[in-house]
Amino acid sequence: MWEVCVELGGGAGVIVKGGLGLRFLFYFYFYFVGLFVFVEFMGFWVIVAAFVVLLMGKVFIFLYV
Repeated sequence: MWEVCVELGGGAGVIVKGGLGLRFLFYFYFYFVGLFVFVEFMGFWVIVAAFVVLLMGKVFIFLYV
């Protein structure tokens, strides 16, 4: 099952669901060459992503498909 992460402001990413309650969030900024990887365990990646949003002034929309 895939989860799609969409950012307002020029970015996109994919959340890859894995086993043992782990998920890997691969996020890529098109206007800034870089790959950000977040490892989730029991929902903690949401907190990390929110913290990054506050630092970068971006708005994230998470679509669960």
